[in-house]
Amino acid sequence: MKKYSLGSMSSERVSMLVALSLMIIGIAGCIAASIFFNFILLLAFIEITSVSMFFILLLSLIPAYFPDHIKAGSLFYCGLAKEPYISDASVYRPNVPLLNVPYDTNWDEYYNKSLMKVEKA
Repeated sequence: MKKYSLGSMSSERVSMLVALSLMIIGIAGCIAASIFFNFILLLAFIEITSVSMFFILLLSLIPAYFPDHIKAGSLFYCGLAKEPYISDASVYRPNVPLLNVPYDTNWDEYYNKSLMKVEKA
């Protein structure tokens, strides 16, 4: 198991953790303020929750406006042929750093290897 410290974490991950902790505090505060019928605190905790949710939304949407280039040959065409009208300059993918999952361009598990012969580029 990999241990993280604040020094080894990316700024996106630290921002996400801060926003998630503020959102959890805001939701718990909303529940507590509604139980004790404190309307002013309820509005304050609703504001904290909504600001943190908006920040999480922006944190995930802004990098999606700057897509990465990918090779056209790595797209899934059922292994039959490369599409003639797609060039490497016109194929993009969204950049979503919050998922922290690398993109998988290996399509070996999407067809039956015994029934279909597929050429790899």
